[in-house]
Amino acid sequence: REEKGVRIGVLACTHIIPFTTWDIRNRQPGLFTCYDPAALIAQVKEAKGQCDVLFVMLHWGFESKTRPETYESGLGHSLIDAGADAVIGTHPHSLQGIEYYNGKPIFFSLGDFIFDDEIDQTMLLKAGLDPKSKELSYSLIPAYAAGAVTNLATESEDAGKADAVFETVRSASENAEISPEGVLTEKGAAAAGE
Repeated sequence: REEKGVRIGVLACTHIIPFTTWDIRNRQPGLFTCYDPAALIAQVKEAKGQCDVLFVMLHWGFESKTRPETYESGLGHSLIDAGADAVIGTHPHSLQGIEYYNGKPIFFSLGDFIFDDEIDQTMLLKAGLDPKSKELSYSLIPAYAAGAVTNLATESEDAGKADAVFETVRSASENAEISPEGVLTEKGAAAAGE
């Protein structure tokens, strides 16, 4: 997609499929799997050659875990080295931390936006783009579900829920900072740039 002269790409793949026949390489239609990191890295390099900004979305990890698996950080680093501007993870159905690598974020798990009737903590990710500099900015939008309805925790009566979402992500993130409004930055990025 092109927006204000900037070509934006999204590459989505999964590390979890119940049947190998679901792999797009085995039949059509299907899902692109990332069991082979080299194949995924090659796809990221190819996709980056076709766009200015590239988001890689991964269905990875294990359900209900609050920390990423060991392989996820290394794979995230490799994807950023290959050209991804951000790596966005899903699947665990629980919030996990954010890691900055070479100035670019890896969101290990955004949580569980719509799956269970009751969800204490989840979030949406909002990305902003400056069309001139092609600089990306990110903010987190806290949410929760009650009675099978997902709600944004943005109203004043939900302030405690929003704070709890941000604190969960902060405590699981080594080098990411989240402002009270949900704006995401890399720890020490301003000091390093001065």
